[in-house]
Amino acid sequence: MAGLADRLPMLVELLSEDRDIVRANAADQKKDWNGICSSTLASDLRFFAIADYFLKHDIASFQSQLSEAVKIRIEM
Repeated sequence: MAGLADRLPMLVELLSEDRDIVRANAADQKKDWNGICSSTLASDLRFFAIADYFLKHDIASFQSQLSEAVKIRIEM
Protein backbone atom coordinates (compact mmCIF):
# COMPACT_ATOMS: atom_id res chain seq x y z
CA MET A 1 0.00 0.00 0.00
CA ALA A 2 1.34 3.40 -0.97
CA GLY A 3 1.96 5.92 1.79
CA LEU A 4 0.50 9.38 1.96
CA ALA A 5 3.66 10.91 0.52
CA ASP A 6 3.30 8.69 -2.54
CA ARG A 7 -0.37 9.60 -3.00
CA LEU A 8 0.04 13.32 -2.34
CA PRO A 9 0.40 14.41 -6.00
CA MET A 10 -2.79 12.52 -6.89
CA LEU A 11 -4.66 14.04 -3.93
CA VAL A 12 -3.54 17.54 -4.94
CA GLU A 13 -4.81 16.93 -8.46
CA LEU A 14 -8.18 15.64 -7.25
CA LEU A 15 -8.77 18.47 -4.79
CA SER A 16 -7.60 21.07 -7.32
CA GLU A 17 -10.54 20.22 -9.57
CA ASP A 18 -12.98 21.77 -7.08
CA ARG A 19 -10.83 24.64 -5.85
CA ASP A 20 -12.76 27.40 -7.63
CA ILE A 21 -16.11 25.96 -6.55
CA VAL A 22 -15.06 25.75 -2.90
CA ARG A 23 -13.83 29.36 -2.96
CA ALA A 24 -17.04 30.57 -4.67
CA ASN A 25 -19.23 28.73 -2.16
CA ALA A 26 -17.33 30.28 0.76
CA ALA A 27 -17.89 33.74 -0.72
CA ASP A 28 -21.65 33.14 -1.15
CA GLN A 29 -23.44 34.07 2.10
CA LYS A 30 -26.46 31.94 1.24
CA LYS A 31 -24.37 28.79 0.77
CA ASP A 32 -22.07 29.59 3.69
CA TRP A 33 -24.80 30.56 6.16
CA ASN A 34 -23.42 28.16 8.79
CA GLY A 35 -19.72 28.54 7.93
CA ILE A 36 -19.24 25.06 6.52
CA CYS A 37 -18.04 26.35 3.14
CA SER A 38 -15.53 28.67 4.82
CA SER A 39 -14.34 25.82 6.99
CA THR A 40 -13.87 23.62 3.92
CA LEU A 41 -11.94 26.38 2.18
CA ALA A 42 -9.67 26.86 5.20
CA SER A 43 -9.01 23.13 5.38
CA ASP A 44 -8.26 22.96 1.66
CA LEU A 45 -5.90 25.93 1.89
CA ARG A 46 -4.05 24.26 4.75
CA PHE A 47 -3.78 21.03 2.73
CA PHE A 48 -2.47 22.84 -0.37
CA ALA A 49 -0.01 24.84 1.73
CA ILE A 50 1.48 21.70 3.21
CA ALA A 51 1.47 19.93 -0.16
CA ASP A 52 3.26 22.85 -1.86
CA TYR A 53 5.90 22.83 0.85
CA PHE A 54 6.36 19.07 0.78
CA LEU A 55 6.28 18.59 -3.01
CA LYS A 56 7.84 21.83 -4.27
CA HIS A 57 9.58 23.31 -1.22
CA ASP A 58 7.61 26.47 -2.02
CA ILE A 59 7.87 28.44 1.21
CA ALA A 60 6.09 31.53 -0.16
CA SER A 61 3.05 29.51 -1.23
CA PHE A 62 3.06 27.66 2.10
CA GLN A 63 3.05 30.92 4.07
CA SER A 64 0.48 32.62 1.85
CA GLN A 65 -2.06 29.80 1.86
CA LEU A 66 -1.60 29.02 5.53
CA SER A 67 -2.05 32.72 6.39
CA GLU A 68 -5.28 32.83 4.38
CA ALA A 69 -6.54 29.68 6.13
CA VAL A 70 -5.82 31.18 9.56
CA LYS A 71 -7.53 34.44 8.60
CA ILE A 72 -10.66 32.52 7.59
CA ARG A 73 -10.65 30.57 10.86
CA ILE A 74 -10.25 33.77 12.91
CA GLU A 75 -13.14 35.44 11.06
CA MET A 76 -15.35 32.44 11.75
